[in-house]
Amino acid sequence: MLKKSDYSLILLWFTAIVVAFLTYLILVFVSPSTARHYDYSQVMTQRDRVEGDVSTDIQLEDLVQEALNNSHEAASTDDEKLYQTICNTYKTICDKTNFTVSNLTKRQEIYYQVIVIYVLQKLSTFWVFSDYMSNITIKSKSITARGFSTDTKITLDVKPMKSYNEFLQVMIHEFGHIVDLQQIIGTLTMGKDKQFTEFWESRFSINDPSLDFYKLSRANENTRLNSVNYEDFVSGYGMSDTFEDFAECFNFYLNYNLIFQKLTLQSNVLKQKYDYIDQLLWGNYISDGQAKQANFELYKRDFRPYDTTRF
Repeated sequence: MLKKSDYSLILLWFTAIVVAFLTYLILVFVSPSTARHYDYSQVMTQRDRVEGDVSTDIQLEDLVQEALNNSHEAASTDDEKLYQTICNTYKTICDKTNFTVSNLTKRQEIYYQVIVIYVLQKLSTFWVFSDYMSNITIKSKSITARGFSTDTKITLDVKPMKSYNEFLQVMIHEFGHIVDLQQIIGTLTMGKDKQFTEFWESRFSINDPSLDFYKLSRANENTRLNSVNYEDFVSGYGMSDTFEDFAECFNFYLNYNLIFQKLTLQSNVLKQKYDYIDQLLWGNYISDGQAKQANFELYKRDFRPYDTTRF
């Protein structure tokens, strides 16, 4: 028969195991960089982000006019008809776009739709997305996750976003995940890589091209190389995860190409990441980021923004 002291000892051991397990979860999943002794004082936190509206580099009315220029129908001053005219011209893209937001005006829907058209048209000039993308859902919920993607679908939550430009960049970030995990893949019959997994499942072939990018910074998906530091990433968010690193570089290359090039002068690892994306996209990008040159001063002070979509 167990004594009272025995029960206390068992309870003490059980408590220690639970605390150890919870600590492990926090270190690995909530704060992976802290677990690897990274000094986060060099990274701008979410509290450092710009509050309020963020200036946009895209001219929405210009995108509307560009969409209408390719239409054979007369433009209307009525937003309902205007939206229909645009979608008659870009039917395939509009059919893939699903609005589940009840509080948007039709003009706002037009703006979001022409941004989707703009991004897909741009990316399709050097990368084929139409065969892979099945759905882009635009919603407005009070959550912190602004974007989510599966192999063929993207969900974008506009409620936490500060601007239309942020919407554009979050979408491109999510496209980066699709390119990484769905489009540049190896041959699984050659065997699966054991170091880099997704949710502890081996899904990458040993000749998956993405592994060349991952290995620039990491020993596996949860462990960064001891030789890398903040200068080898474009953002704090990119430091947190192998796949986020790829998506952040993908967005930064496409939207802030000139600034990305300047950053490579600080880091050979970042130069290799730039060259990887550059080769992948055949040297094509959407913007050189010239309008955001002033923001480059943040990098000169050895900072990294929390994420590139609000740079």
